[in-house]
Amino acid sequence: SRVEHDFSTASLVNTSPLFVRVTPNPAFRSEVLTALEGSLVTMPHSNWMATVAVFRNSHDHVLSGELFSPVVESDPNGSRTVFPVVFGNGLEGHSYGVEITNDIRPASWWRTTINYSWLRVHLQKKPGSRDASQEVRGEGGSPRHQLQLATTWHLPGRVTVDWFLRALSGLPALRLPRYTTSNVRVDWALNSEAGLFVQ
Repeated sequence: SRVEHDFSTASLVNTSPLFVRVTPNPAFRSEVLTALEGSLVTMPHSNWMATVAVFRNSHDHVLSGELFSPVVESDPNGSRTVFPVVFGNGLEGHSYGVEITNDIRPASWWRTTINYSWLRVHLQKKPGSRDASQEVRGEGGSPRHQLQLATTWHLPGRVTVDWFLRALSGLPALRLPRYTTSNVRVDWALNSEAGLFVQ
C-alpha cells in the first residue's frame, strides 16, 4: 500500500531527545500467503448445521520494521539521536488453527450462530533481517481463542432484533487482557425502502 511505499514520520521517545524515524521503502513487496484448508460439514438435525475447518497458512515477505544504527543530528536548537526504521519484508512463518461453527435455527423466525476459533502464529526473521517489532506484534497481536455468538429474532410488526457477543483471549503484543464485547440492534422496517434502528 502507499503506507509502505510513501509514508514517512518521526516520533519522540518519551521526553528525551530520541526519535524513531519511519522511512518508506519503494521496493516493498506484498506478502505472499499459501493457504491449505480442509473442512467437514454435517447436519445433525434439519435445523442444525455444524462445520469444522482446519487450516495451515505459509507466510512469506511479511512486513518487518528494519532498525538501523542510530545517527546524531544537530541544528541550532540542539542535537538529537535518530533511530531509522525502514519498512521491509524480513519476516516469514506459518499459522495454523481450527474453526468450529454451529448454525442453529430453532424456528423460522429465530437463527443463532456460534463460532469458536483457535489460532497459532509463528514468525521468524529471515537471514539479514533486523526487525525490531513486527515479529512480536505478528505473533501476539491475534487472539489465540475467540468465541462469537450471534442470534437474530424476526418479530411481528417488521421488527428484527440482533444480539452479538464476542469473547477474545488476551493480546500480549498490544498489552490487552482478555475481554468480551456485546451489542444489541433493534431494526424496525417502516416499508420496503425505509426503516429505523437503535443500537
